[in-house]
Amino acid sequence: MHSLDRKLLRDLVRLWAQVLAIVLVSAGDVVPMMLALGSCRENKDGV
Repeated sequence: MHSLDRKLLRDLVRLWAQVLAIVLVSAGDVVPMMLALGSCRENKDGV
């Protein structure tokens, strides 16, 4: 394992809470968009 890989892994372990927060916020943005697109498609197909 290269030294930069070890440093990256060590930094991620140290910042796990921030990484988790970024993942949750990103998921919170993607899910409503997918639901909105799905409902738009349903409305177009049903009309």
